[in-house]
Amino acid sequence: MSRKLVISASAEWVLDDKGEEIFGSMSEDERTERLEEMAQGVQELLVDNMDEGATASVTVQIVEDIT
Repeated sequence: MSRKLVISASAEWVLDDKGEEIFGSMSEDERTERLEEMAQGVQELLVDNMDEGATASVTVQIVEDIT
């Protein structure tokens, strides 16, 4: 039997006026590219801090807060 180390993490950035301005001024393609860059950065951070053979999967998205 093998064992795995599984890391589950969550982060939120509530987009204030400045955040809305930053993302609102981007085209859809620019926004997609920026979110992909953010996901790649987090993924690299996770893998760089683990031993050889580690993998990580990250999803970054903007969602509507309906609360």
